[in-house]
Amino acid sequence: MKRNSERGFTLLELMVTAVIVVLIAGIVQTSLSGIMRTRKKLEDERVITRTAQYVMQRITRELQNRLEESIDTQRVSAVANGIDAPPGVVMLGRDAQSPAGDADLIAFVSNGTGQALFNGPQNSGVVDIVYRLFQGQDGKSVLLRDEWPNTTQGPVPAGGGADAGNTPSAAQAVNERMVSFPISDRVSQLNFRYRQGQRWLDQWARDELPDAVEITIRVEANGGTAETFRTAVALKQ
Repeated sequence: MKRNSERGFTLLELMVTAVIVVLIAGIVQTSLSGIMRTRKKLEDERVITRTAQYVMQRITRELQNRLEESIDTQRVSAVANGIDAPPGVVMLGRDAQSPAGDADLIAFVSNGTGQALFNGPQNSGVVDIVYRLFQGQDGKSVLLRDEWPNTTQGPVPAGGGADAGNTPSAAQAVNERMVSFPISDRVSQLNFRYRQGQRWLDQWARDELPDAVEITIRVEANGGTAETFRTAVALKQ
């Protein structure tokens, strides 16, 4: 009589196979999770670096094009919640804090750096510029850039808001060309220092420019990754 040599798996073999499959699945899942975390971290670092380069290059370029002209301190006070500054200053720097950390303000006059906007006022030539951190009700900080034409260079032409046939006052003409532009919602801290000789000062409000301005920003990505960047711009040779 011929005996059948075929047989099924024993219970022990099935249990060993199941354990091996579970182990392999765990290893694969751990590896994939690590790859995804690494990919997310690298993407956050790229976003942070791009943001920092854009912000630093823009502020640096505008500081390099600075003019030693008086800024409109009343308008700076209006956009920055009542900051007090004497008239006649050519650069204003205020040291301030927010719940997230440094939230400084800087105001100066720059040439050829007007902000172009679609369907809005566009300035060219000499403008007053303010950089500041604005904190919304959700607690998130936004780096804002305010600008308006500098009035020391002569009368400001009326913008599109003037009624036909009416000549607005100088103040109205400037108001029509005031622009507040969000630069980035990833900058959580903003700090400026001002060099005078061998000293670095936290604030500045004078009728002369400092020797240099140090810029420090902290940039955060959505995933919580953050990095601090610092540079300095020489204003006097």
